[in-house]
Amino acid sequence: MNGKEKFYDIRRRLDQKYGPVQRYGPNRVMFSDVSAVHSVLPTSNVLPKADSYDPLKVFVNGTEVASFLAITDDGKAARLKRFLHPTFSPNGVLRYESHVDHTVSELISHLRNIGPTTDLAPWFAWFAFDTITRIGFSEDQGFMREQGDIGGAGKAAQRRFAHWIFYWTVPWLDALLYKNWFVKNRKTAAQSGLVKLASRVVQDRKAKGGLGMHHDLLDLYMESGKQDPQLYTPSTILGLTMTTIHAGAETTAYTSAICMYCILRDRRVHDKLREELQSIMPATETDWELPETSVLRKLPYLEACIKESARLKPSNNIMGERVVNSDDAVIAGVPIPKGTIVAINTAGLNNNPNIWGSDVDVFRPERWLEASEEQRILMHRANITFSAGKRICLGMHIAWMEMKKVIPALIMNFDIDLVHPEEDLKQTAGVFAVPEKIKVYIRPRTKA
Repeated sequence: MNGKEKFYDIRRRLDQKYGPVQRYGPNRVMFSDVSAVHSVLPTSNVLPKADSYDPLKVFVNGTEVASFLAITDDGKAARLKRFLHPTFSPNGVLRYESHVDHTVSELISHLRNIGPTTDLAPWFAWFAFDTITRIGFSEDQGFMREQGDIGGAGKAAQRRFAHWIFYWTVPWLDALLYKNWFVKNRKTAAQSGLVKLASRVVQDRKAKGGLGMHHDLLDLYMESGKQDPQLYTPSTILGLTMTTIHAGAETTAYTSAICMYCILRDRRVHDKLREELQSIMPATETDWELPETSVLRKLPYLEACIKESARLKPSNNIMGERVVNSDDAVIAGVPIPKGTIVAINTAGLNNNPNIWGSDVDVFRPERWLEASEEQRILMHRANITFSAGKRICLGMHIAWMEMKKVIPALIMNFDIDLVHPEEDLKQTAGVFAVPEKIKVYIRPRTKA
Protein backbone atom coordinates (compact mmCIF):
# COMPACT_ATOMS: atom_id res chain seq x y z
CA MET A 1 0.00 0.00 0.00
CA ASN A 2 1.29 3.46 -0.88
CA GLY A 3 0.32 6.71 0.79
CA LYS A 4 -1.85 7.87 -2.11
CA GLU A 5 -3.79 4.64 -2.62
CA LYS A 6 -7.48 5.00 -1.84
CA PHE A 7 -9.33 2.55 0.37
CA TYR A 8 -11.71 1.77 -2.50
CA ASP A 9 -8.74 0.77 -4.69
CA ILE A 10 -7.28 -1.29 -1.84
CA ARG A 11 -10.56 -3.16 -1.49
CA ARG A 12 -10.65 -3.89 -5.21
CA ARG A 13 -7.08 -5.16 -5.08
CA LEU A 14 -7.91 -7.39 -2.10
CA ASP A 15 -10.81 -8.89 -4.03
CA GLN A 16 -8.59 -9.55 -7.05
CA LYS A 17 -5.89 -11.15 -4.93
CA TYR A 18 -7.88 -13.16 -2.37
CA GLY A 19 -11.24 -13.77 -3.98
CA PRO A 20 -14.77 -12.90 -2.78
CA VAL A 21 -14.06 -13.18 0.98
CA GLN A 22 -11.40 -10.95 2.53
CA ARG A 23 -10.32 -10.38 6.11
CA TYR A 24 -9.46 -6.70 6.60
CA GLY A 25 -8.93 -6.54 10.35
CA PRO A 26 -8.54 -8.73 13.45
CA ASN A 27 -12.30 -9.24 13.66
CA ARG A 28 -13.48 -7.94 10.29
CA VAL A 29 -14.50 -9.77 7.11
CA MET A 30 -15.87 -8.29 3.89
CA PHE A 31 -17.55 -10.00 0.95
CA SER A 32 -17.67 -9.25 -2.77
CA ASP A 33 -19.97 -12.19 -3.49
CA VAL A 34 -23.45 -11.00 -4.51
CA SER A 35 -25.02 -13.79 -2.43
CA ALA A 36 -23.66 -12.06 0.70
CA VAL A 37 -25.62 -8.84 0.18
CA HIS A 38 -28.87 -10.07 1.65
CA SER A 39 -27.06 -11.86 4.46
CA VAL A 40 -25.18 -8.74 5.59
CA LEU A 41 -28.01 -6.31 4.71
CA PRO A 42 -31.22 -8.35 5.09
CA THR A 43 -34.81 -7.12 5.03
CA SER A 44 -35.64 -8.99 8.26
CA ASN A 45 -33.65 -10.31 11.21
CA VAL A 46 -31.22 -7.46 10.61
CA LEU A 47 -27.66 -7.55 11.89
CA PRO A 48 -26.92 -4.72 14.34
CA LYS A 49 -24.68 -1.90 13.19
CA ALA A 50 -21.07 -2.04 14.33
CA ASP A 51 -19.65 0.53 16.75
CA SER A 52 -17.80 2.09 13.81
CA TYR A 53 -20.96 4.21 13.40
CA ASP A 54 -20.52 5.76 16.87
CA PRO A 55 -18.12 8.55 15.77
CA LEU A 56 -20.87 9.85 13.49
CA LYS A 57 -23.19 10.51 16.41
CA VAL A 58 -23.70 14.14 17.38
CA PHE A 59 -24.52 15.62 20.79
CA VAL A 60 -26.09 19.05 21.21
CA ASN A 61 -26.19 20.48 24.72
CA GLY A 62 -25.42 17.04 26.12
CA THR A 63 -28.22 15.23 24.26
CA GLU A 64 -27.70 12.86 21.34
CA VAL A 65 -29.62 13.94 18.25
CA ALA A 66 -31.16 11.30 16.00
CA SER A 67 -29.69 10.47 12.61
CA PHE A 68 -30.85 7.66 10.33
CA LEU A 69 -27.26 7.07 9.31
CA ALA A 70 -25.76 7.06 12.81
CA ILE A 71 -28.56 5.43 14.80
CA THR A 72 -27.59 1.93 15.90
CA ASP A 73 -30.88 0.99 17.58
CA ASP A 74 -32.72 -0.86 14.79
CA GLY A 75 -35.96 -0.94 16.75
CA LYS A 76 -35.96 2.83 17.15
CA ALA A 77 -35.01 3.33 13.51
CA ALA A 78 -37.97 1.17 12.44
CA ARG A 79 -40.38 3.12 14.68
CA LEU A 80 -39.12 6.45 13.32
CA LYS A 81 -39.52 5.30 9.73
CA ARG A 82 -43.04 3.98 10.29
CA PHE A 83 -44.43 7.52 10.14
CA LEU A 84 -42.22 8.55 7.23
CA HIS A 85 -42.34 5.68 4.73
CA PRO A 86 -45.49 6.84 2.84
CA THR A 87 -43.98 10.26 2.21
CA PHE A 88 -40.64 8.82 1.05
CA SER A 89 -42.26 6.33 -1.34
CA PRO A 90 -41.86 6.79 -5.14
CA ASN A 91 -45.22 8.57 -5.33
CA GLY A 92 -44.99 10.24 -1.93
CA VAL A 93 -41.92 12.28 -2.89
CA LEU A 94 -43.84 13.89 -5.77
CA ARG A 95 -45.22 16.40 -3.27
CA TYR A 96 -41.71 17.94 -3.28
CA GLU A 97 -41.36 18.06 -7.06
CA SER A 98 -42.08 21.80 -7.26
CA HIS A 99 -39.07 22.46 -5.00
CA VAL A 100 -36.80 20.49 -7.35
CA ASP A 101 -38.21 22.22 -10.44
CA HIS A 102 -37.54 25.58 -8.80
CA THR A 103 -33.86 24.90 -8.13
CA VAL A 104 -33.28 23.21 -11.50
CA SER A 105 -34.67 26.31 -13.22
CA GLU A 106 -32.46 28.52 -11.07
CA LEU A 107 -29.39 26.44 -11.93
CA ILE A 108 -30.12 26.72 -15.67
CA SER A 109 -30.60 30.48 -15.31
CA HIS A 110 -27.25 30.91 -13.53
CA LEU A 111 -25.36 28.74 -16.03
CA ARG A 112 -26.72 30.78 -18.95
CA ASN A 113 -24.69 33.69 -17.60
CA ILE A 114 -21.52 31.66 -17.00
CA GLY A 115 -18.88 30.95 -19.53
CA PRO A 116 -17.30 30.16 -21.75
CA THR A 117 -15.84 27.78 -19.12
CA THR A 118 -16.84 26.72 -15.62
CA ASP A 119 -16.31 23.97 -13.09
CA LEU A 120 -19.50 21.92 -12.82
CA ALA A 121 -18.47 20.11 -9.61
CA PRO A 122 -19.26 22.99 -7.20
CA TRP A 123 -22.41 23.87 -9.15
CA PHE A 124 -23.79 20.40 -8.49
CA ALA A 125 -22.95 20.81 -4.80
CA TRP A 126 -24.63 24.22 -4.59
CA PHE A 127 -27.67 22.94 -6.49
CA ALA A 128 -28.06 19.88 -4.26
CA PHE A 129 -27.74 21.90 -1.06
CA ASP A 130 -30.29 24.52 -2.16
CA THR A 131 -32.64 21.77 -3.31
CA ILE A 132 -32.52 19.67 -0.15
CA THR A 133 -33.02 22.70 2.10
CA ARG A 134 -36.08 23.68 0.06
CA ILE A 135 -37.40 20.12 0.37
CA GLY A 136 -36.38 20.07 4.02
CA PHE A 137 -37.87 23.37 5.19
CA SER A 138 -39.07 25.40 2.18
CA GLU A 139 -36.14 27.79 1.92
CA ASP A 140 -32.94 27.54 -0.05
CA GLN A 141 -29.71 28.94 1.38
CA GLY A 142 -28.58 30.91 -1.67
CA PHE A 143 -25.63 28.65 -2.45
CA MET A 144 -26.21 28.97 -6.20
CA ARG A 145 -27.03 32.64 -6.00
CA GLU A 146 -23.86 33.44 -4.05
CA GLN A 147 -21.80 30.62 -5.60
CA GLY A 148 -20.49 29.63 -2.20
CA ASP A 149 -21.10 27.88 1.10
CA ILE A 150 -23.36 30.29 2.95
CA GLY A 151 -22.98 30.08 6.72
CA GLY A 152 -20.50 27.23 6.50
CA ALA A 153 -23.21 24.53 6.64
CA GLY A 154 -21.74 22.65 3.68
CA LYS A 155 -18.26 22.62 5.18
CA ALA A 156 -19.70 21.50 8.51
CA ALA A 157 -21.28 18.47 6.82
CA GLN A 158 -17.95 17.61 5.20
CA ARG A 159 -16.09 17.97 8.51
CA ARG A 160 -18.54 15.63 10.19
CA PHE A 161 -17.89 12.93 7.60
CA ALA A 162 -14.14 13.58 7.78
CA HIS A 163 -14.33 13.03 11.54
CA TRP A 164 -16.12 9.73 10.94
CA ILE A 165 -13.56 8.41 8.45
CA PHE A 166 -10.74 9.30 10.84
CA TYR A 167 -12.22 7.51 13.88
CA TRP A 168 -14.35 4.70 12.42
CA THR A 169 -11.74 2.02 13.15
CA VAL A 170 -11.07 3.40 16.66
CA PRO A 171 -14.51 4.43 17.97
CA TRP A 172 -13.24 4.02 21.53
CA LEU A 173 -10.83 6.93 20.95
CA ASP A 174 -13.64 9.12 19.61
CA ALA A 175 -15.68 8.19 22.71
CA LEU A 176 -12.78 9.11 24.99
CA LEU A 177 -12.08 12.46 23.33
CA TYR A 178 -15.57 13.64 22.35
CA LYS A 179 -18.28 11.54 23.95
CA ASN A 180 -17.26 11.13 27.57
CA TRP A 181 -19.57 12.18 30.42
CA PHE A 182 -18.10 15.67 30.69
CA VAL A 183 -18.41 16.49 26.98
CA LYS A 184 -21.93 15.08 26.69
CA ASN A 185 -23.19 17.00 29.71
CA ARG A 186 -21.70 20.39 29.13
CA LYS A 187 -23.19 23.16 27.06
CA THR A 188 -21.86 23.18 23.53
CA ALA A 189 -19.53 26.17 23.30
CA ALA A 190 -19.48 26.53 19.53
CA GLN A 191 -22.03 24.80 17.36
CA SER A 192 -21.19 23.97 13.77
CA GLY A 193 -22.82 25.75 10.85
CA LEU A 194 -24.91 22.66 10.23
CA VAL A 195 -26.27 22.52 13.80
CA LYS A 196 -26.94 26.27 13.79
CA LEU A 197 -28.88 26.04 10.53
CA ALA A 198 -30.98 23.08 11.67
CA SER A 199 -31.63 24.67 15.08
CA ARG A 200 -32.71 27.95 13.50
CA VAL A 201 -35.21 26.45 11.07
CA VAL A 202 -36.76 24.25 13.77
CA GLN A 203 -37.14 27.21 16.15
CA ASP A 204 -38.51 29.45 13.37
CA ARG A 205 -41.14 26.87 12.48
CA LYS A 206 -42.18 26.49 16.11
CA ALA A 207 -42.45 30.26 16.50
CA LYS A 208 -44.42 30.82 13.31
CA GLY A 209 -46.71 27.83 13.69
CA GLY A 210 -48.81 26.72 10.75
CA LEU A 211 -48.23 23.01 11.27
CA GLY A 212 -49.53 21.03 8.30
CA MET A 213 -49.39 24.01 5.92
CA HIS A 214 -45.89 23.43 4.55
CA HIS A 215 -44.99 20.93 1.85
CA ASP A 216 -41.62 20.05 3.34
CA LEU A 217 -39.91 17.41 5.47
CA LEU A 218 -39.74 19.54 8.62
CA ASP A 219 -43.54 19.70 8.59
CA LEU A 220 -43.60 15.90 8.28
CA TYR A 221 -41.22 15.47 11.23
CA MET A 222 -43.21 17.88 13.41
CA GLU A 223 -46.52 16.25 12.46
CA SER A 224 -45.00 12.91 13.47
CA GLY A 225 -44.10 14.53 16.78
CA LYS A 226 -47.78 15.24 17.42
CA GLN A 227 -48.61 11.57 16.86
CA ASP A 228 -45.76 10.21 18.98
CA PRO A 229 -44.16 12.95 21.11
CA GLN A 230 -42.09 10.47 23.11
CA LEU A 231 -40.41 9.15 19.96
CA TYR A 232 -40.21 12.40 17.98
CA THR A 233 -38.70 14.53 20.71
CA PRO A 234 -37.32 18.02 19.98
CA SER A 235 -33.78 16.60 19.75
CA THR A 236 -35.00 13.90 17.36
CA ILE A 237 -36.66 16.46 15.10
CA LEU A 238 -33.45 18.51 15.17
CA GLY A 239 -31.39 15.43 14.30
CA LEU A 240 -33.62 14.40 11.41
CA THR A 241 -33.46 17.94 10.05
CA MET A 242 -29.67 17.78 10.21
CA THR A 243 -29.71 14.38 8.50
CA THR A 244 -31.89 15.78 5.73
CA ILE A 245 -29.38 18.53 5.03
CA HIS A 246 -26.30 16.44 5.67
CA ALA A 247 -26.76 13.20 3.75
CA GLY A 248 -29.37 14.48 1.30
CA ALA A 249 -27.12 17.08 -0.28
CA GLU A 250 -23.81 15.19 -0.34
CA THR A 251 -24.86 11.93 -2.02
CA THR A 252 -27.02 13.54 -4.69
CA ALA A 253 -24.47 16.22 -5.54
CA TYR A 254 -21.56 13.86 -6.06
CA THR A 255 -23.52 11.10 -7.83
CA SER A 256 -25.05 13.64 -10.25
CA ALA A 257 -21.70 15.30 -10.95
CA ILE A 258 -19.96 11.97 -11.60
CA CYS A 259 -22.75 10.84 -13.92
CA MET A 260 -22.53 14.11 -15.87
CA TYR A 261 -18.77 13.69 -16.21
CA CYS A 262 -19.16 10.13 -17.56
CA ILE A 263 -21.80 11.25 -20.07
CA LEU A 264 -19.70 14.18 -21.29
CA ARG A 265 -16.61 12.01 -21.70
CA ASP A 266 -18.40 9.65 -24.06
CA ARG A 267 -20.07 11.58 -26.88
CA ARG A 268 -21.80 8.46 -28.13
CA VAL A 269 -23.58 8.10 -24.79
CA HIS A 270 -24.28 11.85 -24.66
CA ASP A 271 -25.90 11.90 -28.10
CA LYS A 272 -27.91 8.75 -27.43
CA LEU A 273 -29.22 10.21 -24.17
CA ARG A 274 -30.09 13.52 -25.81
CA GLU A 275 -32.00 11.61 -28.49
CA GLU A 276 -34.03 9.84 -25.78
CA LEU A 277 -34.71 13.14 -23.99
CA GLN A 278 -35.65 14.98 -27.18
CA SER A 279 -38.90 13.03 -27.47
CA ILE A 280 -40.24 14.16 -24.09
CA MET A 281 -38.69 17.63 -23.64
CA PRO A 282 -40.25 20.02 -26.18
CA ALA A 283 -38.44 23.30 -26.74
CA THR A 284 -39.95 26.62 -25.65
CA GLU A 285 -38.69 30.07 -26.64
CA THR A 286 -36.07 30.16 -23.92
CA ASP A 287 -35.38 26.57 -22.89
CA TRP A 288 -36.55 22.96 -22.94
CA GLU A 289 -39.62 22.25 -20.87
CA LEU A 290 -38.85 20.11 -17.82
CA PRO A 291 -41.18 17.07 -17.74
CA GLU A 292 -42.86 15.71 -14.66
CA THR A 293 -41.12 12.93 -12.75
CA SER A 294 -43.78 10.44 -13.86
CA VAL A 295 -42.60 11.00 -17.46
CA LEU A 296 -38.89 10.93 -16.61
CA ARG A 297 -39.31 7.54 -14.94
CA LYS A 298 -40.04 6.07 -18.36
CA LEU A 299 -36.58 6.88 -19.76
CA PRO A 300 -34.55 3.66 -19.52
CA TYR A 301 -31.33 5.05 -20.99
CA LEU A 302 -31.21 7.96 -18.52
CA GLU A 303 -31.66 5.54 -15.62
CA ALA A 304 -28.99 3.23 -17.06
CA CYS A 305 -26.53 6.16 -17.30
CA ILE A 306 -27.04 7.01 -13.62
CA LYS A 307 -26.70 3.40 -12.47
CA GLU A 308 -23.65 2.75 -14.64
CA SER A 309 -21.77 5.84 -13.47
CA ALA A 310 -22.54 4.96 -9.84
CA ARG A 311 -21.15 1.47 -10.43
CA LEU A 312 -18.01 2.62 -12.23
CA LYS A 313 -17.17 5.66 -10.08
CA PRO A 314 -19.21 5.42 -6.87
CA SER A 315 -19.48 8.54 -4.75
CA ASN A 316 -20.06 6.55 -1.56
CA ASN A 317 -17.06 4.95 0.17
CA ILE A 318 -18.88 4.09 3.40
CA MET A 319 -18.25 0.63 4.81
CA GLY A 320 -21.67 -0.35 6.12
CA GLU A 321 -20.41 -2.60 8.90
CA ARG A 322 -22.69 -5.03 10.74
CA VAL A 323 -22.11 -7.48 13.62
CA VAL A 324 -22.93 -11.19 13.33
CA ASN A 325 -25.31 -11.97 16.19
CA SER A 326 -25.90 -15.72 15.88
CA ASP A 327 -23.81 -18.82 16.51
CA ASP A 328 -24.60 -20.52 13.19
CA ALA A 329 -24.13 -17.70 10.66
CA VAL A 330 -23.01 -18.71 7.17
CA ILE A 331 -22.33 -15.92 4.65
CA ALA A 332 -21.46 -16.69 1.03
CA GLY A 333 -20.87 -20.29 2.09
CA VAL A 334 -18.42 -19.34 4.85
CA PRO A 335 -19.16 -19.96 8.57
CA ILE A 336 -18.73 -16.66 10.42
CA PRO A 337 -18.27 -16.61 14.23
CA LYS A 338 -20.64 -14.61 16.38
CA GLY A 339 -19.34 -11.10 17.09
CA THR A 340 -17.48 -10.77 13.77
CA ILE A 341 -17.86 -7.42 11.99
CA VAL A 342 -18.95 -7.97 8.38
CA ALA A 343 -19.40 -5.68 5.38
CA ILE A 344 -19.94 -5.74 1.64
CA ASN A 345 -16.87 -4.96 -0.47
CA THR A 346 -18.52 -2.74 -3.06
CA ALA A 347 -15.22 -2.26 -4.89
CA GLY A 348 -15.07 -5.98 -5.62
CA LEU A 349 -18.78 -6.24 -6.31
CA ASN A 350 -18.84 -3.29 -8.73
CA ASN A 351 -16.00 -4.78 -10.77
CA ASN A 352 -16.99 -8.44 -10.89
CA PRO A 353 -16.87 -9.60 -14.54
CA ASN A 354 -19.27 -12.43 -13.74
CA ILE A 355 -21.90 -9.80 -12.98
CA TRP A 356 -21.03 -6.97 -15.35
CA GLY A 357 -19.16 -8.62 -18.21
CA SER A 358 -15.52 -8.57 -19.26
CA ASP A 359 -15.59 -4.79 -19.96
CA VAL A 360 -16.11 -3.83 -16.30
CA ASP A 361 -13.80 -0.79 -16.61
CA VAL A 362 -15.86 0.71 -19.44
CA PHE A 363 -18.73 3.18 -19.00
CA ARG A 364 -21.40 1.38 -21.00
CA PRO A 365 -25.00 2.07 -19.89
CA GLU A 366 -26.28 -0.42 -22.45
CA ARG A 367 -25.23 -3.30 -20.20
CA TRP A 368 -28.25 -2.52 -17.98
CA LEU A 369 -30.61 -2.77 -20.95
CA GLU A 370 -29.13 -5.60 -23.00
CA ALA A 371 -28.73 -8.17 -20.21
CA SER A 372 -30.93 -11.23 -19.98
CA GLU A 373 -33.64 -11.21 -17.32
CA GLU A 374 -31.54 -13.51 -15.13
CA GLN A 375 -28.46 -11.31 -15.48
CA ARG A 376 -30.45 -8.13 -14.89
CA ILE A 377 -31.75 -9.52 -11.60
CA LEU A 378 -28.16 -10.28 -10.58
CA MET A 379 -27.05 -6.74 -11.50
CA HIS A 380 -29.82 -5.15 -9.47
CA ARG A 381 -28.98 -7.31 -6.45
CA ALA A 382 -25.35 -6.17 -6.75
CA ASN A 383 -26.35 -2.51 -7.04
CA ILE A 384 -26.19 -1.17 -3.47
CA THR A 385 -25.62 2.49 -4.27
CA PHE A 386 -28.33 3.31 -1.70
CA SER A 387 -27.50 0.31 0.53
CA ALA A 388 -29.97 -2.59 0.75
CA GLY A 389 -32.35 -4.43 3.03
CA LYS A 390 -34.26 -2.90 5.90
CA ARG A 391 -31.83 0.00 6.32
CA ILE A 392 -31.90 1.05 2.66
CA CYS A 393 -31.60 4.84 2.24
CA LEU A 394 -34.93 6.44 3.13
CA GLY A 395 -34.30 9.41 0.81
CA MET A 396 -33.45 7.30 -2.23
CA HIS A 397 -36.49 8.35 -4.26
CA ILE A 398 -35.86 12.04 -3.57
CA ALA A 399 -32.29 11.60 -4.84
CA TRP A 400 -33.55 9.83 -7.97
CA MET A 401 -36.04 12.63 -8.62
CA GLU A 402 -33.32 15.27 -8.35
CA MET A 403 -30.91 13.41 -10.63
CA LYS A 404 -33.57 12.66 -13.22
CA LYS A 405 -34.43 16.34 -13.30
CA VAL A 406 -31.06 18.07 -13.28
CA ILE A 407 -29.13 15.86 -15.72
CA PRO A 408 -31.71 16.10 -18.55
CA ALA A 409 -32.03 19.86 -17.97
CA LEU A 410 -28.28 20.31 -18.52
CA ILE A 411 -28.09 17.97 -21.50
CA MET A 412 -30.99 19.67 -23.28
CA ASN A 413 -30.29 23.32 -22.46
CA PHE A 414 -26.55 23.42 -23.08
CA ASP A 415 -23.81 22.20 -25.34
CA ILE A 416 -21.15 21.11 -22.87
CA ASP A 417 -17.68 19.69 -23.52
CA LEU A 418 -14.97 18.66 -21.09
CA VAL A 419 -11.94 20.96 -21.18
CA HIS A 420 -9.65 17.97 -20.60
CA PRO A 421 -11.46 14.85 -21.89
CA GLU A 422 -8.17 12.95 -21.88
CA GLU A 423 -7.90 13.21 -18.08
CA ASP A 424 -9.69 10.81 -15.75
CA LEU A 425 -11.89 12.23 -13.02
CA LYS A 426 -10.07 12.89 -9.75
CA GLN A 427 -11.99 12.03 -6.58
CA THR A 428 -11.15 12.46 -2.90
CA ALA A 429 -10.55 9.47 -0.62
CA GLY A 430 -12.92 10.22 2.29
CA VAL A 431 -16.36 8.85 3.16
CA PHE A 432 -17.48 10.36 -0.13
CA ALA A 433 -15.41 10.17 -3.30
CA VAL A 434 -15.96 13.83 -4.09
CA PRO A 435 -15.22 14.88 -7.69
CA GLU A 436 -12.51 17.52 -7.41
CA LYS A 437 -13.00 19.33 -10.73
CA ILE A 438 -15.18 19.00 -13.81
CA LYS A 439 -13.94 21.84 -16.01
CA VAL A 440 -16.15 22.35 -19.07
CA TYR A 441 -16.84 24.58 -22.02
CA ILE A 442 -20.51 25.52 -21.76
CA ARG A 443 -22.85 27.44 -24.06
CA PRO A 444 -26.63 27.64 -24.29
CA ARG A 445 -28.09 25.54 -27.09
CA THR A 446 -29.60 27.33 -30.04
CA LYS A 447 -33.02 26.13 -31.14
CA ALA A 448 -33.18 25.42 -34.86
